[in-house]
Amino acid sequence: MTKPKKVLIVEGETWLFEDWDKDIEALDGVTFNIAKYLEQEGVNPDV
Repeated sequence: MTKPKKVLIVEGETWLFEDWDKDIEALDGVTFNIAKYLEQEGVNPDV
């Protein structure tokens, strides 16, 4: 876990940093949200 709670998205030569509580499209029509996943799994990211 990182204190800034960011995720790195790389598409070709484009690198983007986004907040990890944002829905991110990994593949066409497939999205994920790290914060929502951790919450569902009962993980506290602040520990």
